[in-house]
Amino acid sequence: RAFIAGVACAAAVVSARDRRRGARESRGTRADSARGASPAASTTRTGQALYDSAKAVDEYVTFHYSARSTIAGALRTFPYEDMVRGGVDVRSALGFVEACARVAVEAMEARLASSASAGTLTSALDVGCAVGGTSAALAKQGRFTRVVGVDYSRAFVDAAKRAQSGAFDARDGYEADADALSRCVFERGDACALRKDIGIFDAVIAANLLCRLPDPEAFLRACVNITNVGGALVLASPYSWLEEWTPRDRWLDFPAVRAILEPAFVLERECDLPFIIREHARKFQLGVSHVAVFRRV
Repeated sequence: RAFIAGVACAAAVVSARDRRRGARESRGTRADSARGASPAASTTRTGQALYDSAKAVDEYVTFHYSARSTIAGALRTFPYEDMVRGGVDVRSALGFVEACARVAVEAMEARLASSASAGTLTSALDVGCAVGGTSAALAKQGRFTRVVGVDYSRAFVDAAKRAQSGAFDARDGYEADADALSRCVFERGDACALRKDIGIFDAVIAANLLCRLPDPEAFLRACVNITNVGGALVLASPYSWLEEWTPRDRWLDFPAVRAILEPAFVLERECDLPFIIREHARKFQLGVSHVAVFRRV
């Protein structure tokens, strides 16, 4: 159901943006080396400390905010026909952040359409928000008056706040919606031990978070207390468990996830969403996340 692959892309031209990015990555690599981090580390191969590195921030800013045309241009010579797995085309991976937000919005619209509160605006919590792209996409939809993004990485939260201030703009090929970001609040927090007064939300989303937690069951059980009755819990995960992140005895498959959440939640929908993380102009990580929508009962 899920796979991760490093993909070499024969992009012939490195843009001016890539040269600027390369300079930033070089500075970040030198800083990481000074702190003792491995400059060659990829975000699929190491533990939590990596998500505070300049390299990870750069990869995720690109993942969350790059214009589709920018990535599509770099993938121009990519052999799409060879990368279809189970009916999933790699081209659909370019909109992962927006697609996750859309799943949550559709779940809320279904709830509102079937209740007397039709048209009521709601609140959303983005756990493992990284640099804030999914939070912004949720706010942009107009269904949520309150969007809170939480991530354990201080560097990611700082990047999300920089996005709010307009640090990632169209001149560098980004599509960060300043208006949507202005309606988000970002904070550092532990998904396995969320602060007790964080509140209760109509939609809770955790995109590519579960298999990067030291205690995923603790997070899943906490979702009962932070999701409104009738609200939606959206879990997206490639289930790419690694011992650097999660002790082996805490790895969960989807049936185990479902068993933990029931009977407080009822499964409503499942689908697959592909994603691409660009490491540099010629290398991409390709994955497919299983997405599940649960309704709080």
